[in-house]
Amino acid sequence: DRIPPSLPLMEFIMKVLIQVQINQGRWFSKSSGNNEQMCYRRAEQYCRSDGRRYRLIDADTKQVLDIINP
Repeated sequence: DRIPPSLPLMEFIMKVLIQVQINQGRWFSKSSGNNEQMCYRRAEQYCRSDGRRYRLIDADTKQVLDIINP
C-alpha cells in the first residue's frame, strides 16, 4: 500500500492573462498571474483607473474566463 508520488505542482497551476481592449477593438496583454481571483481584482482596478474593457484569458487554452466592463 504505497502512496503514489504526487504530480508536480506546475501541472495544476493555470496561468491567467489580463488583456486590455484599445479603441480599434484589438486586445493587448497587460499583465499575467497564476491566481484567477487576484487577476480579476487587478483587472477591476485597471478598469476603474483608465475606463477601458479588460478580459481574463487562460494562457494554455486561450479561452475567455471573464470580461470586466467599465
